[in-house]
Amino acid sequence: TASCVVTVIVPVTGVSLNKTSTSLTVGSSETLTATISPSNASNNNVTWTSSNTNVATVSNGKIKAVAAGTATITVTTKDGSKKATCIVTVTKMPVKINAATLNVGNFACGTSTTSSTCGKSVGDFATLFNNYKLDLVGMQEVFNTSYANQVITKSGTLQNGSYYARPNAILSNYSALSKNNYKLPACGTTNTESRYIQKIVVNINGVDISFYNTHFGLSGCHELHFEYTANLLKNDSNPIILLGDFNIDSKSWYTNYFKDLGFKIAAFD
Repeated sequence: TASCVVTVIVPVTGVSLNKTSTSLTVGSSETLTATISPSNASNNNVTWTSSNTNVATVSNGKIKAVAAGTATITVTTKDGSKKATCIVTVTKMPVKINAATLNVGNFACGTSTTSSTCGKSVGDFATLFNNYKLDLVGMQEVFNTSYANQVITKSGTLQNGSYYARPNAILSNYSALSKNNYKLPACGTTNTESRYIQKIVVNINGVDISFYNTHFGLSGCHELHFEYTANLLKNDSNPIILLGDFNIDSKSWYTNYFKDLGFKIAAFD
């Protein structure tokens, strides 16, 4: 007699993923599942690769989002004959900020006719932040250069400026990228004070955010100041938070200049 041992190999005919595309935010993760066909294939081992590890990495099907961008995750059968892909789109982490404008005159911090230095303590502002659950306060009075020197302070200490950040809140982890002051056009004879738009760009959770603070002129200045500001904001590609005293007398001013920019204004001063 003679014998021969025959080993029958069931070849892989295909591989698929449970998703062909997915979206993640920076720092999040998701696990893909690979399915081998047929289910009784002799070798169901696969390898995983990412086309851009700077955007997303993958290990045993688990994707980790690294930075904003697009990457293609590929699963390949052990023999290299079959592949499947999933396109991963990574976006920056959304940032939620509660912000409000503080009337420094009413808060006894001085106005353009009295003092440019706020006499309130850090504790007073901390109370304000906590009571209203605010992360950022923009000061209403923006007249001269001392007011226009806005400073976002990581510790919450009060400095010459019109922005104050809540200590240890969402703004405690940020980096200030740039700071600019824009002097609003002069208007009429009744508004002789120099008024500014303050802008500071801050990166929070990988997102560049533009904070604007202003105090628009009164009657006779609306159209000139609103048009100047609207044009300034239109050219800003960052998410925008606009704080300050708008001196808006009617909803029509908001409709004409700011509604198209996506701003929602709850109150009109």
